[in-house]
Amino acid sequence: GLILEKPTDKQDAYPHLKDSPETLHGYILQCNDMVWPLFSHLENAVREGTNEVKIRFMDAMHSIARLTGKDVATAFDLSPYNMACDNGGCTGAMAYEFTKAHPGLSVIVFDLPQVIEVRRHFQPKENDDRVSFVGGRFFKDDLPKADLYILARILHDWSDEKLNVLLSKLSKMCTPGCGLLVSEIFLDEERKRPSRALLQALSMTEGKQRSTTEYRDLLEKHGVTPKHIKHTDNLLDAILFVKEKKKREGTCGQVW
Repeated sequence: GLILEKPTDKQDAYPHLKDSPETLHGYILQCNDMVWPLFSHLENAVREGTNEVKIRFMDAMHSIARLTGKDVATAFDLSPYNMACDNGGCTGAMAYEFTKAHPGLSVIVFDLPQVIEVRRHFQPKENDDRVSFVGGRFFKDDLPKADLYILARILHDWSDEKLNVLLSKLSKMCTPGCGLLVSEIFLDEERKRPSRALLQALSMTEGKQRSTTEYRDLLEKHGVTPKHIKHTDNLLDAILFVKEKKKREGTCGQVW
């Protein structure tokens, strides 16, 4: 098994400690207490979720977002954007990192109503009125209007078919210049690394891990162009896509 020893100094460098600002304590508990038992007892894996289970899952997502949020938020120059929508933003941990990094940016966290109801369990001590929360289902309900849409650890959960539904919806919401920031673990082109992506794939059902080329091809079908790719040296990397202005043809067939 994995042995984690308590260090004598530099506590923040050890993400298994609960009190570390970059703790993965919640995620480790989720994997140990919830994910692994599902593999051990697959016949009993489908059951109703209790509030305790919901909060445990949210704590896992919260810890990942806190650990990766700063690197994702600072990956690109987002000064052209004023309002972002963090789709599936859960507790808002990622959104708070974006507002810290970009003083001119406000963020709407869009997630399931039952997630929004209990997000106060994870609210930071410092109040930030530039982060707001809206409940809804991004496949069914109208998305909040924004000029930047954040998809952090969302796309890998879904099949290409489902993603085409979501991305088509986002494309219709986006005006020219609108950004889509995708943050995931990106597979290499041979689909062999990084190992953490392959390990995570073992607990996935409908979705799959993808390479940067696969994400690029998937999103370009919906009228957005990759502008920047950032490998953060953290758990998540990022691609910034931008919706381009439509090219128009002149009377002589010239594109302008």
